[in-house]
Amino acid sequence: MGVTIQQAIFTSAQTSRLDGYQLVAASRGVSVEDSRELATWCPAHDAMLRDDFAAYSVNFHPIGAGRYCVSRTINGQTEYSGRGGRQVYTHCLLIDAPQFALFANNPFHLLTAATVDANICWQSSLPSELSEIKLLPASKGIDLALFKQSQKDRTPYLLTAWFQEALDKPRLALTGYGGDESLFAQFFNLTPISLRPQFSFSTGLRYSQRRPFRFLGLESNHEEQRRAVRGEGMTLLDLANPPMNGDRLRNAWATWILVALRTNLPASAVKLLSQADPRLDMSQLDVLGQQLRLKLLSMEEDETQIAADMEREDVVASAITAVDAPNTSEGQRKIVRSHAPHPAHSRAASSARLVQIAGPLPSTQIAGISIHEQQRLAQLDELVAGALTGSIESLAQLQNVWPEIACELPPSLRSDVQERYLAYAVVAWKRLNDRRISRNPQTAASLLDVLSLIFTSAA
Repeated sequence: MGVTIQQAIFTSAQTSRLDGYQLVAASRGVSVEDSRELATWCPAHDAMLRDDFAAYSVNFHPIGAGRYCVSRTINGQTEYSGRGGRQVYTHCLLIDAPQFALFANNPFHLLTAATVDANICWQSSLPSELSEIKLLPASKGIDLALFKQSQKDRTPYLLTAWFQEALDKPRLALTGYGGDESLFAQFFNLTPISLRPQFSFSTGLRYSQRRPFRFLGLESNHEEQRRAVRGEGMTLLDLANPPMNGDRLRNAWATWILVALRTNLPASAVKLLSQADPRLDMSQLDVLGQQLRLKLLSMEEDETQIAADMEREDVVASAITAVDAPNTSEGQRKIVRSHAPHPAHSRAASSARLVQIAGPLPSTQIAGISIHEQQRLAQLDELVAGALTGSIESLAQLQNVWPEIACELPPSLRSDVQERYLAYAVVAWKRLNDRRISRNPQTAASLLDVLSLIFTSAA
């Protein structure tokens, strides 16, 4: 069963209506009131914590009564107005509450589905209209693999402190998490489904009074930390040094999180968490935490059998999803595929891997170029490497960066650069396939995306 959601783009542009930050395009289901609220929530000039091309922000907040917005913000080209800085580009997904429940009220499920089934990449030529998006919902409430990820190293203590503070304080400014947005996904994975919509959040944006996110991820920016704690009702939580209270001083839900994550019964803990009352409200959370902890400690069911049952259910759900998936064969081929790790975490690894399989990177093979040009081409290396290995974020950034680099290069050098990357990409594709028993069509699709971009987007 497909779900229809709305979309909108908020960025800086010159249009017939306005110059500057505005809603440049929206699908037909975005109302005037929605547009007004988006203009308040969406980031504008200099709102990103970082100014580099890899800067990335995920945001989640309500829109009016009964509708939610999940958005992704990146840095675009240099501001057209010449005032300095980069264009801040936000793609918003709007979904009504009943449909959001089909995604287990999880903003990351919605964002992943939209990344796979719709083109929400940065666009150099801004559209004036957007169509509605049809998505296949993912209803898995608690993900066992993500739960196990939360059990590693210091993460149980970190998430325990986060829940402790989140349930005691109205708003938190989070630092010391290294910009790892997967931690936010882990927080939602451990939160009962009915309560997830209450936790609006932002990663990678500066503090602003007009954006009252409940969680504001500030990484390690000390200036923004000072501004945030001066803001009304904002408490600083340093996840690099999470405060740990004893059981007697900790709320019961935070204690349950610590017990569940430190147990060697992850499948049993996930099963118990999945059985929470779908009508649960915040006032019942402490009681539920106490009940779940006692049930887990006295659990007599076979952990291995529970895990096997969950694996079998996942296989059945995947088969149903494949049957119900919308047909995307019509129209232009899309350049989006499965959700990939954030480029800040994956880019270096993908580049190093391609150096191993396809030889020296193109930026090191072009003679007679300035240091600045070599640095720019090194940046191109990283993005091409990421895109060839399937990173949608690298491909989106490449769409942004390559036109700028192409404009800076003399025509003769630009042709040389294009030929170098053509040769490099073909060798990488061949060697990637040589390592597999059968050829992966997604590798060919990545190759075509990169080459199409480099040969058709040049100035």
